[in-house]
Amino acid sequence: MTAAEYALSLADALPGDIAVDVDGSSWSLIDSSGAEAGWATWEQVQASLAAGEEGWIEGVGLDVYVDGNVDSMRSALAAFWAVAL
Repeated sequence: MTAAEYALSLADALPGDIAVDVDGSSWSLIDSSGAEAGWATWEQVQASLAAGEEGWIEGVGLDVYVDGNVDSMRSALAAFWAVAL
């Protein structure tokens, strides 16, 4: 997918929607027990990146972090907010 196609795919996305990378993959949430805890939303990607190196944020029951390449998440999040604004 090109950058323009990716931007178009984000046109109707909301902060609470599942976040997707340019290749269409989503990021998993990992809880503090090490188990997968669902897919990350744009809000959770932003919060996890803002939480520092370990990326822990409040989850349902246990704290979670967004598992994935930090640079890829930052790029995708920047594209999301550029379209969302």
